[in-house]
This record gives sequence, C-alpha cells and structure tokens, in this order.
Amino acid sequence: MSDPDTTLAEVEMPVKSVAIRDAAAPFDDTARADIILRSSDGVDFRVYKNILSLASPVFGTMFSLPQPAEPYDGGDEVRHGLPVLPLTEDAHTLNIVLRWCYPVAVPRLTSLSVIRCVFQAAHKYAMDDLCDSVELDLLGAMDADPLGVFAVATSFGLETSAAQAATRTLQLPLAALHSPELHRISSGQYYALLAYRLTCGVAARDVALSKSWFNLDLYSDIVTLGGDMDLCKRCCVEDGQTDWYAPRFVWSYLRHAGTLLLHHPYGEAVKSAEVAPSRRERRCEQCRVNRFRDFHLFMEHFAREVDSAVAQVSVPRFY
Repeated sequence: MSDPDTTLAEVEMPVKSVAIRDAAAPFDDTARADIILRSSDGVDFRVYKNILSLASPVFGTMFSLPQPAEPYDGGDEVRHGLPVLPLTEDAHTLNIVLRWCYPVAVPRLTSLSVIRCVFQAAHKYAMDDLCDSVELDLLGAMDADPLGVFAVATSFGLETSAAQAATRTLQLPLAALHSPELHRISSGQYYALLAYRLTCGVAARDVALSKSWFNLDLYSDIVTLGGDMDLCKRCCVEDGQTDWYAPRFVWSYLRHAGTLLLHHPYGEAVKSAEVAPSRRERRCEQCRVNRFRDFHLFMEHFAREVDSAVAQVSVPRFY
C-alpha cells in the first residue's frame, strides 16, 4: 500500500490546455467546499479536506502540508477563492474514488479498464477498504474476461485473485486466450500461465489414458471387464492394454479427448461436439442405439474426473 508520506509531486500533474468544467453533485458545493481537486481531463471537484483526510492518509498528509506563499512553477492556482490541486486521475476515475469517501452511492464496476484505474488510484491514496471493494468487482468480471482479470490481478500483486483467474482461464480453449488487458503483464508471467496450463493439460490427458475411473455400476453397457461378454461382440473390442472391453467408438473418443485436453484441460471440453461421438458413430446395426443410451453418463463421469485431476495441480505464483 502507498506510503502516507507520499509527496505532493508524486500525486500532482498540472493540466495544460484543457477546458475546465465543474463536476456534478455532490462535488459542486460552492458554499462549503474548501479545496478543488482537478482531474487530468479538466474537471473540478469541490470537496472537503476533512472528509478526504479521514478516508485517505495520503490526502491527510497532503492537506497538512503548508501552502507555498508564492506560485510553485506556475502550477498553483486558485479558483473562486479555493486552492486547486491537479491530480493524475481522469474525471471518471476520480468521481468513483471520491464517492467512496462520501456517504453517497458508489456504482458497481464492471469494466476492467475502469477497475484497473480505480484500483491504481485507491492503492496510491492508501484507501484499503476501496482496494478490497474493487478487488471484489474485479472477481465479478471473471465470467466475461478471466484472462483480463488475471492480468489486472497479477499486475497489482493480488495473489489469490490471480490464482482464481488462472484456474478460470482453463475453461477457455487455447485459441481464445486473449484480452485487451494482456499487455499489462510481463512475458514471464504469461509464460508461467501457459506452463501452468500445460501441467493441467498433462494431468487431464492422463485421465483419458487411465481406466482406473471406469465404473461398471454407472454404465455397464458401455464398458466391461475381461470375460464378461455382455457387450456387443460385433462392435466391442479390448483396449489392447488391459482387460477392459468397450465399443470401438469409446476408445476412439478417449484418444481424441486426450489430445484435446492437453490444450483445453476442462471437464466440459470432453462433452463438446469436437470430440463427442455422433449418434451415427454410436449406432450398431446389431445392438441398436439402446446399447449405448447411457453414454452421456460415461461422459459426465469422465468430465468430473478431469476436473478433479486438474484441481490437484498447484497454482504457481505469477510474480
């Protein structure tokens, strides 16, 4: 978190050639406000020093500094009798940060670019509660852009959120791993994410290669052991390595699923049309469709085993 002793030079940025506008309520109190905070895009927020000082130790330190008797590099300004303090944040970001200080409604943040800017400001002004709130909004954006959440969380050192986002990216195919926020992280951090994904892919692929999870109680019409020849003798074969027998399409399905899982280690992937056998592939003229009517139970079980294996992979630190 930022040092409360942050100097004025670290938070100021004079605005040049920008048309000055006034912020809307509640930052338009011309009668009682005692300072103006000016955003980087030229919006003046009339605020109360005491309220901001309670919300942020950085603001408290800034406001306690003695005011210079003479203008400082031409940057000091007074407007309507109030000192003007230029800040680096734009008006949208500053509006959200200041609303958090006031007893007014604070909008829920959904845009990752806004979340990033607000978190950066909250961190700079040592507003711990706002940081916590924005991190919750960050996690709320997980469904829309898990890689973007990973990038933002990693760039700010949010270890738990970064780990959650890294795990969520496994739900995306490798080709879909892109986000406007991706450039916020280093190549080393992105490599670590891909290495984690590959480790998960190997664990998921190994499930497809293994037969230890087969369950005769759930789908005995799909797979069976050794001498039990209850399965169709026309279309069912041994896997070549164990005593398990199953229709040819099952072994073909597991091979294709294993290849897919290396790059997309997510249980739902094994139920996708990309690998799931068609009704035509599952049909045998001798045993008909009823023989394989419970194949969906086999896929559901397979998907759960994949997710269980992936969950055992440790998520690394990304910074």
